[in-house]
Amino acid sequence: MLVLLGSFVTVRGQGPQFTPEQCGAFVLLQFDIFNYDAFTTYFDDSSVLTLAQTGSYKGPSAIEEYLRFADAESAWIGAKERQIVAEELTGFDPFTGTCVFSSYALASVIMEEKLTKGDTFNTGSITKVFYSIPTNNIPVVHIYLPPQSMIGLNEQLDTDEARALVCSILTNPTCEAALGTTSGDLSQTDCETELAKLALTEGDEGYIDSNTQGCRFLHAVLAETNGFHCAHISLDPAEDPLGNIKCQVSEDILPTDLFTDVEIDRISQICAASDLIGNPSCARVIPKKIMIIPSSSSSSSSSSSLKSSKSSKLSKSSKSSKFFKSSKKS
Repeated sequence: MLVLLGSFVTVRGQGPQFTPEQCGAFVLLQFDIFNYDAFTTYFDDSSVLTLAQTGSYKGPSAIEEYLRFADAESAWIGAKERQIVAEELTGFDPFTGTCVFSSYALASVIMEEKLTKGDTFNTGSITKVFYSIPTNNIPVVHIYLPPQSMIGLNEQLDTDEARALVCSILTNPTCEAALGTTSGDLSQTDCETELAKLALTEGDEGYIDSNTQGCRFLHAVLAETNGFHCAHISLDPAEDPLGNIKCQVSEDILPTDLFTDVEIDRISQICAASDLIGNPSCARVIPKKIMIIPSSSSSSSSSSSLKSSKSSKLSKSSKSSKFFKSSKKS
């Protein structure tokens, strides 16, 4: 029988096979959630990453595609900094040899200025990694983004330019060939008009795995290099090569299916106590038009210092520490 003690899972009535000390092998993986070159070491074809509002991604390739959408090299992102503020072993099953590592992070994202509103969006998140001692890899990853973060990030994409990009991909020869008669004779202009009629997100949780603009913002950047996703950005229901239909009906995965109220409350408290965000919703927008103008005679040197500091902290990188090693990109 499984019994939950705090955040640790144990089993009564049987002898344990593994010890918590063996969880230390996870550190040897040097896990970095943005180190794509090591994904075949971290994950296998049955590994699954899940974010409640977007759905699940199975296997190294699918996990990588999703993470690249949220990484600094995404078409929607200009620059990004991510800082781990707390990380720890939060769960252990001595019978399956599963260790759970939880990481609480804050991030500052400068949105790409030509396609999006170009504001700076600060947010918080939780990454929960399930490490298997017997297979020495990661079968499950859960990610939590607060509802206001999902809603706020997609509001940053609420531009004619973003919709134009989605529709240019949907109406290009690759997607037209992949969709065949499903796409009909859709023009760029008609596509943009119809896309703008859809909600950005769905529900209080900010779902984007349903018939929303947000779902198409996500899958469009994937379809740009992988025609498999063309069906997902179709305005009409269309099956992908595996027979799945996406961006139509949400899976309705609840954040509380993946994270406890205690964990969610903790990231809210971290966000509220942080100068970066300063509120429990874990979402703060800094409009790009706001400028800091020094008022002293040292304004020139202060301005230079400010620019230097901003450049060094917010680059095409994703920073982290300890269990989640940093990964810099040019």
